[in-house]
Amino acid sequence: MKTFIIGLLAFNVLQAYSCAWTAPERWHMYNFGSPVFSNYFQGENYKYWKEYCKPKKLFYWASISTMKEAANAKKDAPMLSYLNALEQYMNVADELSRDNWDYPTAEQLAKRKQTLGNILSACRQHNSGRLADRWLLLEMRANMMLGNYSENVSLWRTRGEKTSAGYVKEMMRNVYANALLNTGNKVGAWNIYAEQNDNQSLLWSARKYTNLAGIKELYSRYPDAPVHKFLLEKYVNSVQDVVDMYYDRLHRKIQNAEEMTYGSVIGTNWEEAYTYYWHEISGKAYAPIDKDYMKEINEFIAFSDSVANLKATVNPCMWETASALCSYFLGNYAQARERVGNAMAMKGDSDTKDMARRIRMLIATSSDDIASSEFKSFITKELIWLDGEIDKKGENYLANARDRILNLGLARNYEGQHNMDMARLVALCRGYVGAHKEYVLNSMMLNIYPNKSADIVKLFHALNNPGNDPLAQYVASKVVLPDDFKNDILGTKYIQEGKWEEALPYLKRVSMQYLNSQAIAFYAARRNYKIPAWNGFQTVNDNNYEEMQKPIFLQRNVKVDFCNDMIMLANEAKSASQNRKDRIALEEAVALYQASRFGQCWYIAQYGFSHYEKHPVAADELAGKAIARLHQLEKSADPKVRASALFALVYAAPDKWRTEEWDWGSNKTNILIHRTSAQYAAINKLNNFLTAQPSAHLPEISRCDVIKQWRASRK
Repeated sequence: MKTFIIGLLAFNVLQAYSCAWTAPERWHMYNFGSPVFSNYFQGENYKYWKEYCKPKKLFYWASISTMKEAANAKKDAPMLSYLNALEQYMNVADELSRDNWDYPTAEQLAKRKQTLGNILSACRQHNSGRLADRWLLLEMRANMMLGNYSENVSLWRTRGEKTSAGYVKEMMRNVYANALLNTGNKVGAWNIYAEQNDNQSLLWSARKYTNLAGIKELYSRYPDAPVHKFLLEKYVNSVQDVVDMYYDRLHRKIQNAEEMTYGSVIGTNWEEAYTYYWHEISGKAYAPIDKDYMKEINEFIAFSDSVANLKATVNPCMWETASALCSYFLGNYAQARERVGNAMAMKGDSDTKDMARRIRMLIATSSDDIASSEFKSFITKELIWLDGEIDKKGENYLANARDRILNLGLARNYEGQHNMDMARLVALCRGYVGAHKEYVLNSMMLNIYPNKSADIVKLFHALNNPGNDPLAQYVASKVVLPDDFKNDILGTKYIQEGKWEEALPYLKRVSMQYLNSQAIAFYAARRNYKIPAWNGFQTVNDNNYEEMQKPIFLQRNVKVDFCNDMIMLANEAKSASQNRKDRIALEEAVALYQASRFGQCWYIAQYGFSHYEKHPVAADELAGKAIARLHQLEKSADPKVRASALFALVYAAPDKWRTEEWDWGSNKTNILIHRTSAQYAAINKLNNFLTAQPSAHLPEISRCDVIKQWRASRK
């Protein structure tokens, strides 16, 4: 359409590659994988101008000035003339794009019309020569802006059709389709858009037909129009989006209301969530999905099934696959499996048949027999086929489909059957295709680390010894984890679980080269777990680029040192005096809290952190063990140890005694005092103790702003 055509000018942007790979779960499955027309045009346009300009530096896009410089250097007068006209057109197009924000004045509109008229005059003087095709395309574009649609129909039929094959001709044909659309020939326009895979223009021009009523109307008039392919893709993916959003909302509801299942692959109790999901979505409890829309989806399922079985279309596989996938999303698994099986036996082009095969893989994971050897043999063969397609075509939509099959198909349903070992195994296999090695390990780390150490041991064993299980053999063949990676993860998990002795053998095997290759190494080399978190933040300008370039690396494995220190302190405490035991307990509390998810040395026990860590703190986690020791020290006979412990409990309190709130009515900040908060009580206890024992006053307490504010509030 017009917006698309105007946007595709002489500029070109190279394909961009992200610097990191993160995989959302909700990929669209009803995807034919048709190449996008704009990508084709941009790619060919880039090649043309790169060859013409022959840039000395890396060439990402060509500006008009770059093109003119090249034309001047070549003394290419015809090209300069063309570029001057093109620049005028682009300036008008740029102004037109700004009309979304500011209405143009009458003078501006008149000036645009005059400029476009001048461009048309220039174009009509260049009906021959090596740039004739480009001048003709520019003439058709100018006509399009002026609304001269009939002229464009005539130009294409008299001249455009006779031009040489290539991307310039295809762009002219795209403008011709726009002219057909605006002269009443919608089907003719849709046929061209469909052949060119111009989804943007196609869906915009057919936007009134993207619901069931529209699909039915067009089918009754044009049963084999190519537009159906895109309307079905739009409709089915809209159904998926609605169902996925509902499922995500339910996920969050359960996540907030219940205890998370520890060691879950996906992150919550999926069996219960799944039960609630279909219980509610079918209207037995309540259905946030509009009931009329639910009715329409079921009508669509029946309609697309009937179209497929009439076999009056050239592509019944496309219709039956749509019916099958919507049945799957509504939880009608048996019907979905039956219909996708039928679809595979129906006529369809190769793209449709391949899509149906991918969808059959996803739907097959809903079967109750996914633990059987027959199913595992089937799904393994299909995954091998899909991997081959990814390797051959290198398209993201294929890798995305694989991700959904593994994650929301196999992993989720194995977990629903309490087969956690297999769930973890297939979840680990999600991201191996097409990603950089380091990024793959990052995504695998995120899948592995949340599990318990015993489960990680079993997972690593399964990768090394998959046995006769074909699916396990497949995963093991795809997932190759370096020894450093495995030893570091398992040792770190043992630290998180407070098992220092079990952690050491694994951590000692990790090379310093591996540790310094991790993104957290820069941070870890600049923090010390022996410095109390409550004494102040260990300030290092981590955000300063020049600071980051300084070659400061880890000289020792801090995790090994941490374990050795914790073991040494525990052994010393066995025969120490009570005063020394108290000081040991304080040292342990300092190290444990710093290594916890709330500490500045979180890298000891995990691979990332958040400023919004949730409370409460579990008794068996590192922070919980630190807080337990601090509570024991509240009764220490050593005043300074006791003061340190009380001060630490102020820092570790889950809620603040004082917060600020902006009042929009008065335009000022209100200070709220929470006298029932845990931190208020902790400060009060510390203050009472220091009043009775002034000699226990520590420097860090004296300079603490929180304590100063609290005392000032009581005056």
